[in-house]
Amino acid sequence: MSQDTDRTQQWEPPPRPEWVRQFNEEGSYLGLKSVVPLDENSLISQAKGNTGLSDFGPDDWYEPFQKLLKSYEEEASFHLLGRLMARSDIILYLQARLQVEDTYKQHPEIDDERIVNPIVIVGQGRSGTSGLLNLLARDPENGTLTTWEAYFPCPPPERASYHSDPRIEKADKLITQWNRVVPEMPSVHEFSGEIPTETIQLHCMSFQSPAWFSMLGPAPSYVEYMMKRGIIPALRYEKRVLKLLQWKNPRKHWVLKAAGDVTCHMPD
Repeated sequence: MSQDTDRTQQWEPPPRPEWVRQFNEEGSYLGLKSVVPLDENSLISQAKGNTGLSDFGPDDWYEPFQKLLKSYEEEASFHLLGRLMARSDIILYLQARLQVEDTYKQHPEIDDERIVNPIVIVGQGRSGTSGLLNLLARDPENGTLTTWEAYFPCPPPERASYHSDPRIEKADKLITQWNRVVPEMPSVHEFSGEIPTETIQLHCMSFQSPAWFSMLGPAPSYVEYMMKRGIIPALRYEKRVLKLLQWKNPRKHWVLKAAGDVTCHMPD
């Protein structure tokens, strides 16, 4: 057995904050699957009810969505807080997809937008890719995908209110919740509503984002499924959302960060 394997087996996560421990302990007395359902009917119905919309567009998202939920139920062993956070994020991405498709229906001219020569940063974790992305984002001619746009792409951002949009604060509270639940998180990765995020967060709208969904909870069978399926459908939907995001807030160059195992080719 290698020394690295020994370290992996000996590592234990640090204790959660006391409020998280108590919250999850109370949740252990509840029937979590009925109190916080993660079944597809409940999630889809909630997203439709919240938005008043029903069209999710092309159905290549549906099978990955089913695989993800099955993996979560069978493999994640969520406590109460983890289950709540997973449900919240899944509903947000379902709602975002519904709203993207509705916006395209109302404004089909969005599809005429062109993504020209995007700069895509690819690298292994802890290799400085976030630092490079943040540096390039300082150039006003470069446009980056921010966390708030990935959570709430609709209505499409507008240039005049881009840095004062109220969705920024809402997204910030959501994404930094990880820091409050796992205080060690800021030492691993910086999160906020306004800083650039990886394109894998956009892939959540097509439920083809194994790296991001694995952060919500262990989903090994879903990850295995996605490794076999490939990422091209997710990249196509990424392009669809980027067109919408630049429609009223033009970006001369997109500077995007992709996970190391994601091709940087932007499909036609």
